[in-house]
Amino acid sequence: MDMNGSMAFYRPETPIYAWCRRLFASGKLRGLYIMGGILDSEASPLISPFFVKPGVGVNRLGCATMNQLYAAGPAGAFFEDCATHNVPLITATSNLIIKAFTITNDDEYHSALTPILHRAKPLFRAGFDAYYIPDFVSKPKKAYDVVSAIALLYDMIHTDTLAHRGVSSITLRAIRLPRTPKRLYFNNEYGISLVSSAPTAREAAEAYMRTLQEQLASTADAVVEGLAKNQRRQHMQAEVDLLTRKLNEDPVGFLKAYEVMDIDEMDVSAMTSLLKEVVDQASSSPLG
Repeated sequence: MDMNGSMAFYRPETPIYAWCRRLFASGKLRGLYIMGGILDSEASPLISPFFVKPGVGVNRLGCATMNQLYAAGPAGAFFEDCATHNVPLITATSNLIIKAFTITNDDEYHSALTPILHRAKPLFRAGFDAYYIPDFVSKPKKAYDVVSAIALLYDMIHTDTLAHRGVSSITLRAIRLPRTPKRLYFNNEYGISLVSSAPTAREAAEAYMRTLQEQLASTADAVVEGLAKNQRRQHMQAEVDLLTRKLNEDPVGFLKAYEVMDIDEMDVSAMTSLLKEVVDQASSSPLG
């Protein structure tokens, strides 16, 4: 099961809510892949916190990833139900996706995605081309959903799964993505999604805040040009102040901890090559 995007559907009044809960209770769900989360010690370069107005409120904290922030309350309820039924959670953090796959030019796009998209339907392929190819100069593309989908497929390939599709000739390598047991510290008001090895929420939050404070300190004496850069510093300090206050007010309940397996690294080139091999053989099999 893949959790990318808004969890607004996970509300008691929706049909899919009851379906998900039955699925969790069935014990048949092998794992849930979450594209989201920020590593507590590598966070500050990724996301700039954004406050609407000083003293008014926060739009987005730097430790909140969008898939979880779209509907933070339902996302928290979803995590809670997964934990209740011991559904394995596997995280692919924003740190990992950016390291694994940021497309900066046309050639990178083709070399990385062609092995997967060469059998795609024309409309599907046209959509990828329209989004990823134009205007590379102004902004590199970060193919979050593409990489997460590739990781999901890559990680779920097993010999028994392929056997009934006639893919007996393929030599499967050790393809399970390397992962480490960690915790996802989540807040269902702000969408905070910190992935950490720290045993407590406070330690995870403090590790994250140190990255912000280090960045603030490194630019303290620099000439900060432009309104946007000055605002970014102000927002980072406001985020540190907010997290500090909330942790002091409710040190136990502010961040809920969920056990996860965090994917450590991806070799996108190796994954796409293997998946192309699987797709080719499966498509040519009698059951393809």
